[in-house]
Amino acid sequence: GPGIDELLQVYNSEYNTQLSVGGNSNYEKNVALKKLISKKLEQEDLNVRAVSKWIIQKWGGITRLSKNIEAYIDCAKEKRYPTTLDGVASYSKLFAMFYYKEFAIYDARVAVSLNIIQLLSKEHNVLYFPFLSGRNKITGHDYKDGRGFSRLKEFSRGQIADTSLQQWHFVPSKEVYRTYNKLLTEVAVKVSSPLHDIEMLLFS
Repeated sequence: GPGIDELLQVYNSEYNTQLSVGGNSNYEKNVALKKLISKKLEQEDLNVRAVSKWIIQKWGGITRLSKNIEAYIDCAKEKRYPTTLDGVASYSKLFAMFYYKEFAIYDARVAVSLNIIQLLSKEHNVLYFPFLSGRNKITGHDYKDGRGFSRLKEFSRGQIADTSLQQWHFVPSKEVYRTYNKLLTEVAVKVSSPLHDIEMLLFS
C-alpha cells in the first residue's frame, strides 16, 4: 500500500520494535494497516498526532494540512463527530483508521458513488449526499478546471430536486458524516461484510 513501508520505518525507529503488515495486495495491506493502527491506539502505544498527519498527507494524499488539524485529531480519537462537513475528506480518514469497524472515509469519490447508486436504483425515497472538491478528473469536483461528474448541471442538487421522479432528501451538512456511517453500518450488517469492504466498494 502507498507509504506503508515508510510508516513502519517510523514505528520501528520510534518504538525500537519490528512491526509488519501482511498481505499480497494493496487491499490486504491497507486492511492490515488499519488493524495495526487501531490496535496501537487501543493499547495507547501510538504517537497520535504524528501518525494522524502521516495518514492525511502521505497515505491520504492531502498535502496541505488544515488549520483545524488538532481539532480533527481530538474528535477522531474521542469518536466525536465534528460539527462541520468542511475537512471531512481529512478527518474521516482518521476516524476510519482509528476505528475501522465503526467509521469509513467520506470524500469526493464516495459522494459521487452514493448519489449515482441511488439515481440508478428503483428506490423512491433517496438521500442526496453533497459533492466535495477533489482531484479526480472523472468524478470531480476537480478543483483545477471544474472537470468531473459532480460538475455536470443535470446532477446538481437543484436540478435533481426539480427533474427527478425520485423523492430526494437532502442531508444537512453537519449530519452528512454521521448519516453516511449509519448507512454503511446498516448495509454491512445486512450483507454480512466488514464495514471497510463496503467503503472500498464505493471507492472502486
